[in-house]
Amino acid sequence: MRKSCNSIYEGKIVSIEDKLAKKNREKTPRIKREDYTAKEKVLLLLNAFETAVVNTIELEKELGKFLTEEISDSQLEPQIKFCSEEEENSYQFIFSSETINLRQQEAREIQNLLNELRQELEK
Repeated sequence: MRKSCNSIYEGKIVSIEDKLAKKNREKTPRIKREDYTAKEKVLLLLNAFETAVVNTIELEKELGKFLTEEISDSQLEPQIKFCSEEEENSYQFIFSSETINLRQQEAREIQNLLNELRQELEK
């Protein structure tokens, strides 16, 4: 369920055709904007967080697998470094198979917490 912040703020689009009498129906569907409930807003936020943080681990796993396979015959380490070209002592992010394993564990923990939050919302 992809929604931008603006969509959440403006609300959701709902059909009002079912509420109209059959004789007044036109070929063009009639719609209106309806505010999200607080629960729907929280669920949208949880889904967005899950997509951005938890689901990216699958991409990382595939990249790690690719690096390991492609560099197996090489003297190079299977990793990618991200750093700023402008700053000498900038923070470096090193993407390697060790970090993937750690992130997998963290992603599972976050997923469990998100599931608990969803269960609490359903009560």
